[in-house]
Amino acid sequence: MSFPPEDAENEWDYINGETRPLLSNKRKVAVGGDDSDAANENRAAKISLWDRYCELLETRPLLVKSVTALLIVGSGDLCAQGVEHLRGTNYSASVDWLRVAQFGAIGFFGAP
Repeated sequence: MSFPPEDAENEWDYINGETRPLLSNKRKVAVGGDDSDAANENRAAKISLWDRYCELLETRPLLVKSVTALLIVGSGDLCAQGVEHLRGTNYSASVDWLRVAQFGAIGFFGAP
């Protein structure tokens, strides 16, 4: 068996003995409206945020996972501060941004 196999198409990536689609900006988009070549190229050039995230996750996994954990843990602390304010256990009317940053740092450096 050759690497990659001869029968693999150009748009397929051969990794670990399996083929899987590559993320590219040349994918077909089924959208009604103008069928001109320029309109089709504009639609095909657009890549969704989720596709870009997945692409970065494959190329720079540690950084992407660290930033994702930072955002999740930091926003979780923001929600916790909101609950504390609603329950009346936190009498401060403002958000403690230092605490949010500390929790975000814990997520960034500790989660991956």
